Amino acid sequence: NPYNISLSFILERSVFYTDNIKCNHIGIIAESRGKKEDDQLYNQYQLILSNGTHYVTSTRFKEKIKFFRFVGKNENNIGTQISDLIAYPIATKIIYPERVNLAFEVLESKIYRQFPGSDYLGYGLKIFQPLFSPYHK
Repeated sequence: NPYNISLSFILERSVFYTDNIKCNHIGIIAESRGKKEDDQLYNQYQLILSNGTHYVTSTRFKEKIKFFRFVGKNENNIGTQISDLIAYPIATKIIYPERVNLAFEVLESKIYRQFPGSDYLGYGLKIFQPLFSPYHK
C-alpha cells in the first residue's frame, strides 16, 4: 500500500526535521479519504508508533509526534491545500525529469536537506518506486 509506505517516510522525516529545528514535538494532519481508508492509515500510524522503523525507534516517535488526525477536503485546511499544490510539480519532476518544470524549480530550494547545501534526495524527498525514476534513493 503506497499510503502506508509514504506514511512511514513522512513520519521519519518529520522526526528528523524536528531535530534540526530544535522542536520538541509535532502533530500530523492527513486529508481524509473515507472511513475505511482512514482507519487503515491510522492503524498503520499506530503500528509505526508501536514498532518504530529501521531509522526511528518507537520511543522517539512517541516523544516527537503528539497527535495524528484527519481533516475533510471540505475543511479547506491550509496544510492539506499546500500539499495538494506541491504534489503535482514534484510528481511531474520524478516521472518526467527532463521536462521543463518551473513550479518544481521554485520548490526545489525549499525541500528539506539534512545540512545546508546537501542533497534533498533521501531526506526531504524520498522516492520509493525504483523503476519510476533515475532519482531513486
